Amino acid sequence: AEPKARTALVFTGPFEYTRQNRYYLSALAELLNIKLREALRENMGGTYGVSVFPGATRDPVPSYRFSIGFGSAPERLEDLTAAALAQIDSVKRFATTPEYLNKVKEAALRARETAIKQNGYWMAQISTFDQNGWPLDEIPNGDKLIMSLTAENLQHAAQLYLRTDNYVRVSL
Repeated sequence: AEPKARTALVFTGPFEYTRQNRYYLSALAELLNIKLREALRENMGGTYGVSVFPGATRDPVPSYRFSIGFGSAPERLEDLTAAALAQIDSVKRFATTPEYLNKVKEAALRARETAIKQNGYWMAQISTFDQNGWPLDEIPNGDKLIMSLTAENLQHAAQLYLRTDNYVRVSL
């Protein structure tokens, strides 16, 4: 009924494939999901939602892909893209506040609390740990990994994985 635009920002690059780095990538996605939803939807009223998808692969070459997507009216596209990039730059330059860090940790703990009750979670964890040669007795230590997350970890991850000299922006 009305014109619509869709934008995707996709960051890619080499990746040191470890459990910790995978978690940092996921935690960074959760942080940006919260911050971009607040900035683009709640503060600017420019989109119904923002999607943030992290991904890492070990084979054939260890690499990551970090995608941010949102829909908007075509005339709001440039403003919203600039606001999204400003949020990314803010995390890279200033890390994040304790409030946002706690939100990220709480979301991860809630998701884990639900997941550990499912057989599929355990099958996926055992398979992943076995394929990567990681000790299986580390699987239950996920809460420790989550609680050890710092604002500096998120800042470093943003600097490493959200490089604006190596990304593509696609708008339709």
